Amino acid sequence: MAAAARSDVGRDLVTVSSAAAEAVAGQPVGLRVSGRRVAEVTVTGPCLTGPVTATGPGEVRVTVRETTLPGPCPLTATTRRTGGTTEIDAVGLRIVPDAQGVIFRDGFVETRLDFRALATSTAFGGVQVRTARPGDAYTQSGYLVYLRPNGSVDVHRAGTGVIATGTGAAVTGPTTLRVELRGPELRVFVGGEAGPRVAVTDPSPIAGPGHVQLVTGRAAVDFDDVRVGGLAVTS
Repeated sequence: MAAAARSDVGRDLVTVSSAAAEAVAGQPVGLRVSGRRVAEVTVTGPCLTGPVTATGPGEVRVTVRETTLPGPCPLTATTRRTGGTTEIDAVGLRIVPDAQGVIFRDGFVETRLDFRALATSTAFGGVQVRTARPGDAYTQSGYLVYLRPNGSVDVHRAGTGVIATGTGAAVTGPTTLRVELRGPELRVFVGGEAGPRVAVTDPSPIAGPGHVQLVTGRAAVDFDDVRVGGLAVTS
């Protein structure tokens, strides 16, 4: 059922409705604005990539941020009429996971990991990003960024292999692994280090949004405090 809101003041009512009451993070949402003497409509909301302004009645398309977690996201439509008056309408919207999880493209993934058992030199734990389908092995799609107990970090690209490696202090307890993605650039931080342990630019980057997966190999690893978010805009 479509979500809708109607103003309750003034002679010329404005109706703002969405095509659906639910939306998926990272996807556009269409809002329909109807009414007389509509000059301009601005739609805002805490889950949107930014405010969107359109002239006259018709459709307004907004986009939900890729990193938005499931839950309610109330939208506000501020309508300015040709006569100079303003109306404010609320449209209820709920963000839901897609069938297989949250879509993710650019931003960061951060997790605290702990090798629970005495791990071998080939053991690893990490995150897989821009994965085409949930459950894909790291050889099938996306980038796998993994940390070994000896402190080395590898960035593995599906179809290519390891495209970057970094070294650092050995892991002696719980530590933080943070992966930042911006277009073709990947940066990996370990344990709150100020500088990246690995920084690489993929000449043939995997484009488009994908899924995030936690991956282990040859070791029992605890993951905790998983966070997904956006990056600050740089000039």
